[in-house]
Amino acid sequence: MKLRKPNNFQLNISFLFIILFFQVIACKAQSSVSTDSLGPKIQFESDTINYGTIAHNSDPYRTIKFTNKGSAPLLIENVVGDVVYPVKYPKTPVLTEQTEEIKVSYPTDRIGPFINFIVVSCNGNPNQKMIFVKGKVIP
Repeated sequence: MKLRKPNNFQLNISFLFIILFFQVIACKAQSSVSTDSLGPKIQFESDTINYGTIAHNSDPYRTIKFTNKGSAPLLIENVVGDVVYPVKYPKTPVLTEQTEEIKVSYPTDRIGPFINFIVVSCNGNPNQKMIFVKGKVIP
């Protein structure tokens, strides 16, 4: 049995079918449901807690608000800071479109400018968020 060499028309048709196959797969991938809208999603009102210029030994507490913009309850697992200490954060699930706050404390007995951070860990998207804390303590 002798094999024939395919002609240009047959090669072009084969090439077109391959391109069509990959286009169908690409369209199918684009039409799949986005996972960004599923599950909890944390959204902060700002990514910075700004103390501004404050007096030595003044009020060390500030708060930052966040909202669950996802479709499932959001659970704050942990809040840690380097110099800024988390004082209060919700321990119960935050429902969809519910707004809560995190209360932090900076030691205002330290004089000078500061830039620190807290890291909020949760079951949402993103699962960790860094919030900067800045200000200046004057004597």
